[in-house]
Amino acid sequence: MKKLVLTLLVVALAIPAMAADISLVDNGDGTGTIVLTVTGIEVVRGLAIVVDADVDVTAVAGTDAIFNVFMDAAYTAETATPGSYSLGDGTPVADPDAAGELALPAAKISLCMGILDAGQGGAGAGTYVVGTITTGAATVAITADALRGGIVGDDLDAATIAGGPIGPGGPACACWNHSCFTMGDANGDGFITSQDVQALLAAWGQPYEECVDFNQDGFITSQDVQVLLASWGSPCP
Repeated sequence: MKKLVLTLLVVALAIPAMAADISLVDNGDGTGTIVLTVTGIEVVRGLAIVVDADVDVTAVAGTDAIFNVFMDAAYTAETATPGSYSLGDGTPVADPDAAGELALPAAKISLCMGILDAGQGGAGAGTYVVGTITTGAATVAITADALRGGIVGDDLDAATIAGGPIGPGGPACACWNHSCFTMGDANGDGFITSQDVQALLAAWGQPYEECVDFNQDGFITSQDVQVLLASWGSPCP
């Protein structure tokens, strides 16, 4: 019995971990890249996810070429003109609440794509770009699209799907160049004073204001308050 248990353990350890996971990579420039990571013997043949941001998604680009059919683009094209859709046509951006494409900008979108090429054999072990979304500073939730079936393929275990923050786009504002900015010097006068507190309070709850984002993470939060308070009364370099 002991030998049998040891044998089973060896076999179990020899079986590769299997996963098909979705994650968001913050590019720090107002864009985030959604990545599919496949491990083990799993093969992904199609996927549909819902991207729900707190600001509008203005563009989606860079989908890996292995995904050569966009089902909602095909639906829209074939509904208008039967026989008009060709592999690779259209984009993966879809209406999260109904079949068909969705025009951007929109805060909530679906990304739906598949692989229809017998020679490809699906997306096996590796990393694939689902798409790079442009939002500016944003918080993004990503979930499986239940309307379209989520992630489909062979030997799939339950997927881990995670969103996250996207940092601000565009060049850093001039205030980020102040020597004391990361200490809480919003106005660049070389001192941490009540004027900086007033600037932070004025920006609280408003659209993103770079000049009070003291930790430069793309959001105005209690962490920026903590930066300012920790520097209160400290000399500026």
